[in-house]
Amino acid sequence: RVDRRQRQMCIRDSGMIIGSSVSQNNFMGTGKKMSTSVNKTDAVTSLNLSFNNPYYTVDGISRGYSLFYSQTDFSELSLSDYNTDTYGGRTTFGFPINARERLSFSVEASQTEMQVSDGAPEEIQDFVSDQGENFTEVTIGSQWSWTTLNRGLFPTAGGKQSLAVEATAPGSELEYYR
Repeated sequence: RVDRRQRQMCIRDSGMIIGSSVSQNNFMGTGKKMSTSVNKTDAVTSLNLSFNNPYYTVDGISRGYSLFYSQTDFSELSLSDYNTDTYGGRTTFGFPINARERLSFSVEASQTEMQVSDGAPEEIQDFVSDQGENFTEVTIGSQWSWTTLNRGLFPTAGGKQSLAVEATAPGSELEYYR
């Protein structure tokens, strides 16, 4: 629970939030999904563009693409004194297992650039001195999902479960998994 003082600090630190998002599930009558979003606060600017063809093949295999850009100035949040710029793209393929299950695979490439000043915490400065200020990452992911919802919008019965894993590919400048 956030008390009033904490809420005022969050509002003060974030500043005004301006955002716009447009998503069309049946883009130009093709059955494909297209979406764009733009968000801006004092500290964060983000842009996203995505396209998904849910029936890329007659067997129900889907294919999607997305492009993204994010600029974060942590000094505006009074958290630290460094900035990051990240941009990249993702491709996703989804495969139906049966009427209730689906398996998806994705590949994402991103580039992150950091600008660190002398006022940044020691952990950030140590990280940059060890790893550098620019990172190229290639991330490979997979997701399994299972649903028994009785309808897509406003379901009244059923459930949905999913499990996802993601890891950077060998040769990425940063290595992690989640």
